[in-house]
Amino acid sequence: MAGACAVSPESEDKNVVMGQVRSNQFHGEIGTWADPVSFSLQLIDCNTAASKQVAMIFNGVADGKDPQVFSAGEGAGAAKGVGIGLFDGQGDLIAPNTRARHSTSLTDGLVTVPFMAKYRSTSRQVTPGDASARVTFSLYYP
Repeated sequence: MAGACAVSPESEDKNVVMGQVRSNQFHGEIGTWADPVSFSLQLIDCNTAASKQVAMIFNGVADGKDPQVFSAGEGAGAAKGVGIGLFDGQGDLIAPNTRARHSTSLTDGLVTVPFMAKYRSTSRQVTPGDASARVTFSLYYP
């Protein structure tokens, strides 16, 4: 069965550039968030006859110290003590591999769904390096 919307080509392989964050921004505390980076995913060809709402699930590797955020990488050159949190348009955290709490109302045609990403300290010591995650998403219609 086809879904009520399709994902736009621009959103299929979305790259969210988080920018640089200084490790001292986390103040040596666990659970401190960096400034948010806004992004959106676009859905096209939406048909409200098929569904009035859409929601998403984001899949990826959860951080080993904080399962509420995605792992920001491992191995040589990777940042340590930091994860990546995803938030819906209402500012609620979307934990890895779980359904978002909120859905988005659909309109016929194009729908833009807003999100935010933030780095979060998962250790008192944050070591600089590459901090990136590969996260996939799926649509579901509640």
